[in-house]
Amino acid sequence: MHSKSYILLLHHQQNHETMRKIFVTMLLVGMMCLTGGLVACSSNDEVNEPETVVQPPIVEEEQGLTAEMEEAINSGINGFSFNLFKVMANNSPRTSIVVSPYSVASVLAMLNDGADGATRKELLEALGFGNSTTRGVNEFFQKQLAATADGDGARLQTANALFVNQGQELAETYTADMTAYYDAMVEALDFSSPASVSRINGWCKEKTNGMIPEIINVLSPQTQAVVANAICFGAKWAEPFDKRDTQPGMFTTEDGKSIQADFMALGSTKGRTVSADTYDALRMDYAGERFAMTILLPKEGYDVSHVVGTLSTESWTELCRQLDAQEPWFTFVSLPRFTVEPQDESDISSVLKSLGIKSMFSAATAEFPHILADASPLYVSKVEHKAKILVTEDGTEAAAATVSEITNGSPGHDYPYPTFIANHPFLFFISDRQTGCICFVGAYHG
Repeated sequence: MHSKSYILLLHHQQNHETMRKIFVTMLLVGMMCLTGGLVACSSNDEVNEPETVVQPPIVEEEQGLTAEMEEAINSGINGFSFNLFKVMANNSPRTSIVVSPYSVASVLAMLNDGADGATRKELLEALGFGNSTTRGVNEFFQKQLAATADGDGARLQTANALFVNQGQELAETYTADMTAYYDAMVEALDFSSPASVSRINGWCKEKTNGMIPEIINVLSPQTQAVVANAICFGAKWAEPFDKRDTQPGMFTTEDGKSIQADFMALGSTKGRTVSADTYDALRMDYAGERFAMTILLPKEGYDVSHVVGTLSTESWTELCRQLDAQEPWFTFVSLPRFTVEPQDESDISSVLKSLGIKSMFSAATAEFPHILADASPLYVSKVEHKAKILVTEDGTEAAAATVSEITNGSPGHDYPYPTFIANHPFLFFISDRQTGCICFVGAYHG
């Protein structure tokens, strides 16, 4: 090895050894500093406190729909149906009415998504949803939307929409929930223009197949958003009535008056009947047998209000169980051909307040922090609902719409077999036998 090369190698080894010693010394000093300050680690002899590391908050994802939640919500909607109808029937005694509790519940569920605090608690309690989470409620209605029917002679369609005042921005999460869970159409409108009222009514008319052509008359200048639901039902009877058998007859009202009506007649081989203390019940299936109309005809000595007073989730469940267990028997059915038009008064805000939903109608108490992007204080100025039903020889057509404004005689013969002659006021229900949901409920007084 050349002497020059040897000297360079030796110099390199010496440098390496020096650097190793320096590194070891720095490591020891660093370890002493980390022990909590037993050795001064700064030139001014101050002890440096260890830096606190702030951990991001743990956000727990809300629980989705469970079997227990689904059972509670299903039961809750039927309980809400009876409570809602009881108040409306008592407010309009001896008046033919029809309501879609499912439509009202859908709008309230959409409001629930943007609610908090006492407002959300009142909504869940009135709807009978128990301790269901917002996500669980949303997934339930998403499942109901997917279960709508269109075929086999029966059609049930629902639609949701969210109209927002021009210049306002919806919260991103709320918009996402409305579109993902409720398949809601979101549209911005200039609420100061009369055209916005026409647009909302046009949507309502389209989604109810023309049965509810108008749901609102005017929008308040302070309205920032409108939450809307429409439901449309159409089905043919499993056993249609023959129009040639329809005959005029007398229908006796609760005040004893006799009025003429057209009575449809049918010798049914599929009808199921049950006799209760205050009424006789008849269930008639629609084509496909998923949907059915159940009629509760008060017995002598009782009227519609007596029967309404007996309605509950438990009594309805028991009635359905008895009807399911009953063997179909040949029954003569005489039913008036009838139509129940929407009532002139469509604001049901006072009805909802009587059911315990109060805070959302007051600017001082409403809690809707999750609807608008700027989280400005909001309250519900009113909830409007209209429904209509048409019962003929072929089948039944029914429709309803709900919007929430967010604001800064019969044949005189004796028959040797069971009969069901609805010649005086009665109650009627249209229910989904697959889900158990009551879609429409009403009273016919002639």
